Amino acid sequence: MTLENTSWRLEAFEGDASSPALDGVEVTLEFGEDTGGAIRFSGASGCNRYTAQATVSGDTFTLSPIAGTRMMCPDPQMAVEDAYLKALGSSSRYETQGDQLVLFYAHGQLRYTPAT
Repeated sequence: MTLENTSWRLEAFEGDASSPALDGVEVTLEFGEDTGGAIRFSGASGCNRYTAQATVSGDTFTLSPIAGTRMMCPDPQMAVEDAYLKALGSSSRYETQGDQLVLFYAHGQLRYTPAT
């Protein structure tokens, strides 16, 4: 499966006991087209919007620094956003499992389902 032109919704942090529960907080990941070796991606991080680029090779990827808006929101939105951006920023491998996308980071994995 290619990541290009796909949209995802975060379902769970897995394997990291310190990650907050999503409890209705919307986190998304949307990949654009490959533009000369890099795929631009963006999404909602719980409170704010973020964007970056990923250079993909097989099932591994390298991320550019993540940029985002900086609004303040109440918990649990800020707690989810802080944990999510830290996990996303340290991700370096992905795989698809059925219709799900899984990104692996230092302390666990981020599990997404297709956005509808």
